[in-house]
Amino acid sequence: MEFTKVEYPDMRMNLIAYAESLSDLKYQRQYWGKTDPENPNFYDDFDASVNFLDDMIERDNDSKSWIGLVLKNHNEAVLFDALNKSIENLLQEHGYDLTDEHYMVTEEWRSVLDSAKNLHSELVLVNTD
Repeated sequence: MEFTKVEYPDMRMNLIAYAESLSDLKYQRQYWGKTDPENPNFYDDFDASVNFLDDMIERDNDSKSWIGLVLKNHNEAVLFDALNKSIENLLQEHGYDLTDEHYMVTEEWRSVLDSAKNLHSELVLVNTD
């Protein structure tokens, strides 16, 4: 498999962090929607992850166009698409107004967790330059 260096490594690191956040139910239950007295500038929730992914999708509908910019290869693009599809399915089924806690107990949430974990694993695997 061929690996490409990326033009926007900071954006890639953000994608890695959001994919990790979306893949970890324990983390979600502990931190999403809550402030941390030890780090008052920290905040994370489902909306933050979705907004970041939406910003990437809005460039165009072809995730392969992100190869060389944020993604390093075709596998990452396929897994990025799978995560976005699982989120799209969740939102189509349940709408945009549920709390994070309510999304986390839906049947579709397992697909979000699994696809995020797959993407995160691939991103970390090839994150060496």
